[in-house]
Amino acid sequence: MTLWSKRLVGTTAVSWLMWFAVAFAYYSFFSWIPSLLVKEGLVMTKSFGFSIAIYGAQIPGYFSVAWLNERIGRKGVVASYMTLGGIAAIMLSLSHTGP
Repeated sequence: MTLWSKRLVGTTAVSWLMWFAVAFAYYSFFSWIPSLLVKEGLVMTKSFGFSIAIYGAQIPGYFSVAWLNERIGRKGVVASYMTLGGIAAIMLSLSHTGP
């Protein structure tokens, strides 16, 4: 009940919404990426191979978050990783391949 007290209700609501959005985007993207790669011309096995590589690339991210939490704090880590994720998404949306 303390989280929903008048003093913390705004912070709690924003935190829940932010983490819901992150979880929704994460699972949506990682569920969608194999079919997107197949649509772009990759065979199913190669598509899943790339997906596994993407999943594996998250491991250094988890370790860096744990390390940075101790150095700059949770707010700084969340803000910087969200910003970097947004920049990466924009760059991905602007990338194209030749025929």
